[in-house]
Amino acid sequence: MQTHNKNRLGRGENNEYYFSYNQKSLTFPRNIFHSPKLRATKALAKELPDESFVLDAGCGAGYVSVGLAPRLNLIGVDIEKEAIQFCQKNRKGKFLQANLSKLPFQDNTFELIIFTNTIEHLEYPEEVLKELRRVLKPGGKLLVSTENCSSLLWVILENTWYRFFGGPCKPFLKEVHPQRYTPKSLENQLEKFFKIVSFKKAIFDMELLVVGEKI
Repeated sequence: MQTHNKNRLGRGENNEYYFSYNQKSLTFPRNIFHSPKLRATKALAKELPDESFVLDAGCGAGYVSVGLAPRLNLIGVDIEKEAIQFCQKNRKGKFLQANLSKLPFQDNTFELIIFTNTIEHLEYPEEVLKELRRVLKPGGKLLVSTENCSSLLWVILENTWYRFFGGPCKPFLKEVHPQRYTPKSLENQLEKFFKIVSFKKAIFDMELLVVGEKI
């Protein structure tokens, strides 16, 4: 995969995919940072009837949607073959390699879409948001999370911890995070496609958690 390839996860200077880092997201201390999105996912999933369809968009190692299947029909999608192969072997649900801007699903398929810490990697996020809206059922919910780049603490963290311990995961590089969201810029973009149901900050305001609804 080439850096700056449309709608693919950003990679660093050496065109590295940081899947090895992603796999350890549930280990200490990284699990602390990810705990708010895990709680939000479980809360939204709990509201769904059995056998509802859930999409983990940009699933990576599938750690956010762990535990949703088999009660729910979980489908994970990622453009990275390595991520899909890992999930097929280690996670419950169905996992497909696909581009988020061209999803292989019919309109109005999913009751819930999980779209966590992916939007910042996309060069053209609005194309993906439009596609996610297409496959979400009316009244369905979309959970979005991303780093809050207006947080001084986050800026310090990405330039210290990630520089020394992040391996190829270097969010301070534009190649890795083409998008750098603030609360306002994220809200403005999401409102073009969804009704905002809730908008929260977590982990000392370093992470943004948004729930949108298709109306």
